[in-house]
Amino acid sequence: MSASAIRNAFSAGNGIFRLAPNWVPRSFCIPGRRIKLHPDDYYALGGQRGGIDERWLGCTTPADNGPLTGRNEGISHLVTPGSELIPLTEAVAELGAELLGERLWKEYGCWPVYSKFFDNLGPLPHHVHHRDEHAKLVGQRGKPECYYFPPQLNNHGGHFPFTFFGFEPGTTREQVRECLVNFTRGDNKITNLSKSNAGSTAGFPSHQIAWVPARTGSLCSSPLPPGAEAPPRSRSPPDAACPECAPCAHG
Repeated sequence: MSASAIRNAFSAGNGIFRLAPNWVPRSFCIPGRRIKLHPDDYYALGGQRGGIDERWLGCTTPADNGPLTGRNEGISHLVTPGSELIPLTEAVAELGAELLGERLWKEYGCWPVYSKFFDNLGPLPHHVHHRDEHAKLVGQRGKPECYYFPPQLNNHGGHFPFTFFGFEPGTTREQVRECLVNFTRGDNKITNLSKSNAGSTAGFPSHQIAWVPARTGSLCSSPLPPGAEAPPRSRSPPDAACPECAPCAHG
């Protein structure tokens, strides 16, 4: 896509891009059906791809969903006044500091963060978000996140509306190690060592996670993960195989 089309869209919106909906499926999760997608479209990509349980907002990070991942999956696309779709990665590469400001562009050299709606019917397993110092060991950035559980999107709590963060005071390394050793034996009961937070439609506090074991429950949440490390080269043009580029059956 030409630089002029990007700059024309930037100018037409007075510095604000209109982005197309960006739906992401997960083969290992069941959608909670709370992110305002038509009920017929949660499995629009087929059962082998899994249900659509995430909507990514302002994202330059490609989704990694295995060998069936569609081209540009996870990448947001701006909509031009002529209804053309341009990957946000190309707009970031073209505009740089004009889009992000000098301070952020100098510090990160990329679009550093994005948001999403995370909508699962059940909870995720206990897992860890690495700090930068540990992620650097494998050539990656850390993954701090904050979570907000919007009451407006939680008309039901799913199967397990409790989220675990960290370990209870007094938890020993031996206790944690025993749980990890028992991982393949079924429920290793690691959440027994952690404090749970019960959310409700009255609201739920935000949390920031970095090097803290966590298990996200089944409330629909809006996390803020870090973005791609650098603006990738232009990927393939949008195609009908990816959910953000092809309108679903009901728009």
